[in-house]
Amino acid sequence: MTLPTKTSFTGRRRTRRTSKLVKYGDLAARICITAGGVGTILAVALVCVFLTWKVIPLFQSPAIDNQIVVKQNNDHGKVIHLEMDEFRNIALTVFQDGYVMTKDIKTGKTLQTFSLLSNEQNLTAWSFGIAGKDLMLGFEDGSTCFGEMGFTVKFLKKEDAPQEVQHLQVDQVTADKGIVYSLTPEGQIRSQFVELKLQDPIKPIHTTASPAIELLDHTIHNESPIYVSLNQQGVLKINRVSSRKNWMTGKVTISLTNGVLPYDTQSHHDKPKYLKISGLGDSVLVVWANGMTQRFDCRNIRKPVLAETLDLVPGDGDTITALEFMNGRNTLIVGDSTGHLSAWFRVKPQAGANTSDGAVLSQGHTLPLGTAAPTSIAVSSRSRMIIVGFADASAALYQVTVEH
Repeated sequence: MTLPTKTSFTGRRRTRRTSKLVKYGDLAARICITAGGVGTILAVALVCVFLTWKVIPLFQSPAIDNQIVVKQNNDHGKVIHLEMDEFRNIALTVFQDGYVMTKDIKTGKTLQTFSLLSNEQNLTAWSFGIAGKDLMLGFEDGSTCFGEMGFTVKFLKKEDAPQEVQHLQVDQVTADKGIVYSLTPEGQIRSQFVELKLQDPIKPIHTTASPAIELLDHTIHNESPIYVSLNQQGVLKINRVSSRKNWMTGKVTISLTNGVLPYDTQSHHDKPKYLKISGLGDSVLVVWANGMTQRFDCRNIRKPVLAETLDLVPGDGDTITALEFMNGRNTLIVGDSTGHLSAWFRVKPQAGANTSDGAVLSQGHTLPLGTAAPTSIAVSSRSRMIIVGFADASAALYQVTVEH
């Protein structure tokens, strides 16, 4: 027997009906939510498209849109340093005899000419900083000289600028008396020129002869220059320069702390071709043309010790044709006669290393093969990019981290 279902009585009957506005509101909310979701998906998709558009060029070969060929005067020997300012207006060229020339990149017009040498000394070795203005010069009498040379930028009000440049348009560039002027979007006149400041030469300590400096490299650590030099007699030294200023007289006293590196002089018929010092000045690489390398632990600058011996070019008969540190002086780019390019840096293996500092110089990256032997390497001061020039007059741009 089925009992009848009883319904509860609330005491009031519902007589109101839902307004049509509620129905329309629900419909509007549904449309807005759907549009918002679709819009979010489209926004994310556009971000992906933008990122892809930015990343794809990294996997393509670089191309030159336009170029201006400027012939250099060969009367001053080979070019030992080439640099461009961050605004791409001025090219700085240094020649083997110390002659310096700046040119307007857009027109090829010569802006400035001067010499690094203030006397009759002959320049025999040189070292230029990677991410700064610092430089170091070596001379035939065994002396060395620190200095600064780089692009100086000043901003002027229009009324303070020369009359010839007061009517410049935004991003328009002109040159006057060796100075390049341009108008910024903020309405300021930007002036650029190259400035040179050299310190007094540092004479050799306790030497009666005057052997010329043949190889040179330097770094700046804690505002103190540290450099390594090889002279004509084969003496290889690391030196730390300290300066103290007398606040009463204003005189600056320079002191030199050095040590001799006991590199191998018996196993090689030729002298080392390259000297490279790390960013902290605690490690020095002595490199021969065939790739054989001795790395010295220089944490105790008075008593450097041999940390390891290795070969940067394993192939028989191959030679190193280009060698350069990247910014920071930790990663070393090696180019050899077969067109191979590789990046090396110090690592500390988990199992330990049989070296005085517990580290080994290891190959970390292999870059695509070049079209010929690399002859020059220029590194970026802001990123992990390098540009390499080859013996066949071609050039290639690389991103070292992604090996492309």
